[in-house]
Amino acid sequence: MNRSILVVEDDIVFCKMLTRYFQKHNYTTYDAQNVQDALKLIHAEQLDILLIDYKLPDGSGLDVLQAGKEKAQNIRCFMMSRVKDASLEEKASELGAENFIQKPFSPQDLLPIMQNH
Repeated sequence: MNRSILVVEDDIVFCKMLTRYFQKHNYTTYDAQNVQDALKLIHAEQLDILLIDYKLPDGSGLDVLQAGKEKAQNIRCFMMSRVKDASLEEKASELGAENFIQKPFSPQDLLPIMQNH
């Protein structure tokens, strides 16, 4: 059975690159470019993994992280951001993020991190 991943990223080109990469590795992919659409998908779909950008046009990726964990405690969550901020990383960890990934990164670097947790 394929694992499912929701990529929440407001940069549409980067988002589509990530979803195509995960599709090639047998993931069922969903994407959202804002908090509102991400929350709709979290409530509508059975997701295994969330990959969430911190800064989104209508709010914080932390809201998406919290909603994902409230729906399914075992959902695996990963935050990503260009911002290097220890307090932000700590808050994401407290909410249930397994890893905080610094942008820019290559999708090839991401897959092993997700598979090793």
